[in-house]
Amino acid sequence: MNIIKTNNETSTVTVELEWFELDHFIKEYDENAGRYLRDNDLERAMFWAKRSKQLRETRTELVGK
Repeated sequence: MNIIKTNNETSTVTVELEWFELDHFIKEYDENAGRYLRDNDLERAMFWAKRSKQLRETRTELVGK
């Protein structure tokens, strides 16, 4: 992962990822959603599920798979 830009005012970091790294984050976010769902914390479960979905959609747009 290469850090391209950081912005302390907005607390954001722009990075360059390999496909396998993106897949890793998708898996981690799905696992987080599942863990919070098992704990009956629907708000956090939905937060992580939405993040995972966003990454999957981005990957699909870029790769077409």
